[in-house]
Formats: sequence, C-alpha cells, structure tokens
Amino acid sequence: MMRVNRKTIATTMAMLIFVVLYISSATLFASGNVDSEDTKTQNKVLELESLLEEDPQNTKLCMELAIIYHGKAADGEKQAIEKAEPLFKKILDAEPNNAEVRAWYGSLLTIKGREDWFPPAKLFYVIQGIQQMDRAVELSPDSTSVRLVRAHTSVALPYAFGRNNVAIKDFEYLLTLDESKPGQFDANTLAGIYLDLGKAYSQGGDKDKARENWQKAMDIAPGSKEAVEANSLLGN
Repeated sequence: MMRVNRKTIATTMAMLIFVVLYISSATLFASGNVDSEDTKTQNKVLELESLLEEDPQNTKLCMELAIIYHGKAADGEKQAIEKAEPLFKKILDAEPNNAEVRAWYGSLLTIKGREDWFPPAKLFYVIQGIQQMDRAVELSPDSTSVRLVRAHTSVALPYAFGRNNVAIKDFEYLLTLDESKPGQFDANTLAGIYLDLGKAYSQGGDKDKARENWQKAMDIAPGSKEAVEANSLLGN
C-alpha cells in the first residue's frame, strides 16, 4: 500500500486554501494616500524618475519612488510591481540591514503573489514576503514605519496564513506607543490603525472589539476615507 506523506497533504491543502482565498483577495495595504490616477502623483513619479536618471545611486530617491510604485501595485497596477522591485533590491544590496526597505519589499512580494497567475508562485511570493517583513521587525522592532507596513499587509492577507495575530500585536504596539508619546501619528494614520485593527479582530471573531475600533476610527478622523470605510463596516 502506498504511504501518504502528511507533509505533502498539508502543503497541498494550504495551497488550495491559498488559491481559493487569494485569487480574489482585497487590495493590500497601499502606501499612504497614493492614488494611481492622481495627476499630482503621476507628476511626482516623472520628477523622481528624471532625478534618478541623473543620480541613479541616490537611495533616498529610490525609496521614495519605490513606495509610490508599491501603492500603485497595491491598487492593482501590475506593471508597478516590476518597477518597484528592482528599486527596493538596489537599496537592499547596498544596505541589507535597512529594516524599513525590507518591510516594504516584503509587502510588495505579497502583492506580487496576489497578481501572479501560477498557484505555486503565488504561494512562494507571499511566504517570501512574510519572511522579509518578519526579518525587518527583527532588525528594528521599535520602528513605527516597519510595524505599520507589516501590520497593514498582514491584515490584508487571507486568514489562512495565520497573520491575524501578528497584525493585532503590531497595531496594539503602535497604539501603546502613541499613548505613551502622543503625536507619533497624524489623525488619518491613527484612523487607519483603528480601521485595520478592527478588521483583524473581526476576522478573529471578536465582533465587539472590531466595532469598538471602527468607531474610534470614525471619531479620530471624521470625514476621512478611513472613517467612511469604518462607518460602512459598522453598517451605518
């Protein structure tokens, strides 16, 4: 009788779950308020591309442009992945311990996994992205930017990846930091934290905490896109 390899079965099941859940997954964490159709953003891209042609080794310019491309990729612009990835890699080649760049690169890889058509490749890129983000937090556990990227990306991933508790841990850490040192984040950033923290609690089955955090998102930044989404999630 042929022996069944349990590890193979587990891997296959995980892949099937991934394919079912992630092919139509919601948009992943976008960088700030970047709008891929916004004229101002497009002009900024052209400006940065021009500056990089003159100074291709300028890591600050590379990072700024890569983050904008990340936002476009998160919004579904597939070509932006191909533009952002080499920029992040260029910086990491020069600065392998740059935690913020590694976090953004990891987030981009999860988007690359979302957009790839081949199931094993989709799974591979997402796992690689998760590992990159976790490594970034290991390198700089107190970095608010690193925690924000990992948290928002984690809550956007399908629940089957087991990143829900990671997102909650990161968001709670950031809120504790803001309580101890007020002014760490602007109103929209805080609203975004409460919004996605609510999503994380909702995915985990804690509807009361979810609603509590969505209400806080509305109270902190009324009229913002975060507040509008929170209001919708509350069913108002």
